[in-house]
Amino acid sequence: MPSRVAIDIGGGFVDFVAVDEQTARKQNEKAGTYIESWRERVLQGIPIAGDADTISYILLGLVAENYPPDPATDALARFLKNRQSPDGRCSSRRSGSRRSRSPIAPW
Repeated sequence: MPSRVAIDIGGGFVDFVAVDEQTARKQNEKAGTYIESWRERVLQGIPIAGDADTISYILLGLVAENYPPDPATDALARFLKNRQSPDGRCSSRRSGSRRSRSPIAPW
């Protein structure tokens, strides 16, 4: 049976949205499989497409879904830590106009 989750947009309560817990669980499992497939490469400094931007959003989404820490999440967090400068920003390797220096966390 789906649970209902409140959505807050712009500080104001909007409505409830049905969440299919079985689907959410499967999506978490797929996310775990995906990051595990990247674990060794990320430990070697080879980023997922989108570099630190993508990795930070993946970790944020996993935290929001109460995904438990594991060796793959540790590898992603280590990648970000190793790329983080003293001012808290993380340099992206993207070239040209798409190169970014954004905060390590997406918020």
